[in-house]
Amino acid sequence: MEIFIFLKKIRIKISKYIQNQFLICLLLLLNLNIYSQTNISGIINSYYPVTAINQPVCDHCDFTCIHTITVANTTGLAVGDKALIIQMKGADINTTNTSAGGVVTAINNAGNYEFFVIESITGNVLTTKYHLMKRYTVTGSVQVVRIPKHSETVNINGTLKAKEWNSTDKTKLNA
Repeated sequence: MEIFIFLKKIRIKISKYIQNQFLICLLLLLNLNIYSQTNISGIINSYYPVTAINQPVCDHCDFTCIHTITVANTTGLAVGDKALIIQMKGADINTTNTSAGGVVTAINNAGNYEFFVIESITGNVLTTKYHLMKRYTVTGSVQVVRIPKHSETVNINGTLKAKEWNSTDKTKLNA
């Protein structure tokens, strides 16, 4: 009789052990999904040609002053996205075949850039969360570049690249 009681106790202990091991394995599998990695490579940014900018001159502490950026299309952009506005061209350069050739005669906002957060999107108009600090000349090939945001660990499994320049829409070309 004591043998049966002993075997029953062992079976209960083994059963509890197996249950505990099952729960541990289940929790580990769930954690793998929580801490999964996103693989990225190639072109990870999105590019949007700017067609207009509204930058009223106002005090930087004036929160009623609204800056807007009009882009060709907003597909892929969302409220809260971080983006970069950058003027790619626009400087005046002396093109004469003289010793002054190649001299920049006016910078015209070329090279200006800054990061911003999208506060709202109405049609193709982006409203910035905060004022833009620099000036931009739309004819100088201005573009908005969406900065991807990943909430999980990122595994870079290939070369990260930028798009090649596309003079037609004033953005980078798909590679």
